[in-house]
Amino acid sequence: MPAGDHTRLMNMFMGLCAGTPQWPSIFLELGYSIRLVEPVISTDTAQKVNPDVVAASETHSHAIVAECKSGKNIDARQDKKYLELDPKHLAHHVKVRLGDKLRHACCYVDTADNHGRLAPHTSLPFITFGRQSVQGRGSFGLAQLDEKLSAATTLQDALEPSGLYPFAPDEDDYKAAPHVLAGLVTYLANGIGETGFRITDREVHKEILELAHPYHTLMHSRHRTRLVGKIGAVIGMLLDGDEELREQAARLEQGADPSAAHNTREACGRLLEEYWKREETGNLPR
Repeated sequence: MPAGDHTRLMNMFMGLCAGTPQWPSIFLELGYSIRLVEPVISTDTAQKVNPDVVAASETHSHAIVAECKSGKNIDARQDKKYLELDPKHLAHHVKVRLGDKLRHACCYVDTADNHGRLAPHTSLPFITFGRQSVQGRGSFGLAQLDEKLSAATTLQDALEPSGLYPFAPDEDDYKAAPHVLAGLVTYLANGIGETGFRITDREVHKEILELAHPYHTLMHSRHRTRLVGKIGAVIGMLLDGDEELREQAARLEQGADPSAAHNTREACGRLLEEYWKREETGNLPR
């Protein structure tokens, strides 16, 4: 199921740091790894900086603070906060061996289609994804990284990652649904007993978050809470729209039918297949 543009950019940038198969490892090759996802970073002025992803390299004591921009505008207040971010603020959240020498660069992650509209409104560097390549624009404060990013890296025959950040709290429910269903199928297959429980329970949704989002432990608690809420909303949508799943989930809640967990899992699996078929045929929900 195609994700929203912002979620796609999150995955594409994170893939550069994560050793994703068939995707460039520009940052990973210089020792960077993902350290924070959707964090809240406090500054001396009591302002909060909320980047999308922070990656850091132990080798170079250097961090990249990335803001993904799928739209056509840059928020001037947000831009000013990034310009004023001090390494000491970041060091409270990102630990490297030589923490007192930590340096960083804030940057925007965008697409070639939008870059011409965004670039004139900031002095920060960019990582720009085109249809056939990815390239850095501007200085990132580390010569080795600038050298890597200055030349376009081909994306021809690359496999765009989608599972590093599967869905966002504001994702359309139908786009998040396949990931929630896959997590629920795995959860139901992981030795659930015969005692009754509800797939609408918040504790179940927390378990699904851990199964669906590989970097959930690096998220700020507020963001995890929002994602748990999204999972609950998606499950509610699925129950409202599918009578068989609704019936099996009710039997599971009653706890009297030992096959209810299996049957609920089967109903989720069927729905998941339907979502993938819709994507293949282009018949996606609106």
